[in-house]
Amino acid sequence: MPSVPGVLAVGLLLTTSGHAIGQTRAAFEAASVKRNVSGSRRGSTQLRPGGRLAVVNENLRSLVRDAYGEGRLEVVGGPKWLDTDTWDIAATAGRDVADDDAWGMLRTLLEQRFKLVARREIREQPIYALVPAGKRSASPLRPSSTDCPITGNSCGIQSAQGRLVGTAAEMSDLVRSLSRVVGRPVIDKTGLSGRFDFTVTWTPDVAGTLESAAPDAQGNSIFTALTEQLNLKLEPQRGPVAIIVVDSAERPLDD
Repeated sequence: MPSVPGVLAVGLLLTTSGHAIGQTRAAFEAASVKRNVSGSRRGSTQLRPGGRLAVVNENLRSLVRDAYGEGRLEVVGGPKWLDTDTWDIAATAGRDVADDDAWGMLRTLLEQRFKLVARREIREQPIYALVPAGKRSASPLRPSSTDCPITGNSCGIQSAQGRLVGTAAEMSDLVRSLSRVVGRPVIDKTGLSGRFDFTVTWTPDVAGTLESAAPDAQGNSIFTALTEQLNLKLEPQRGPVAIIVVDSAERPLDD
């Protein structure tokens, strides 16, 4: 493999034939994959009780992000249709499974049905660190008393344009959501553990993302909102970041 500038290490090749020795991965008992042609801008990926996966109008890049990095890792490479084509997937394991196992089953599905070949790399690049703001907050994080089930977990973050709502959410959930908002990896350096309930709202720019820290004419940016509403801030840094590189993929035939 040719060297890539900025690459610190190359991990295991993630293909159906590239699993670690002695490692096996379960598959869904049944799965349907169909192209979504609705033209809607809304999509969702949900793990439900009974080992069920429900995907509506999601592109393959988003699915790879969820399957290989639980939503935390940037996904680069691959054909252009990874971003433009969207898919509906209904799959079941036929039994209750832990979320980690369900994501593994999704990896198997993507490798089998989309002929996906992907690998993990570590690269040095710009990041944001989520750190305490060090000032009094008008609406601080509140410890949650919500009980989170092992399967079909409804705890975490619900996101909409300009709004994140945490229900028994961990800091790992928050940095994953923030990474998508600011378009850059975010790492947790808050020192906070446990689960929290919170809401943070801001005014998105025209593109729906907020790389600029300056608030616009209508309201606050995500950077200002985090400080004022959660007593946290995003600090620009550089650091090693794990990413998923898609080498190849093929459109599947509809079921």
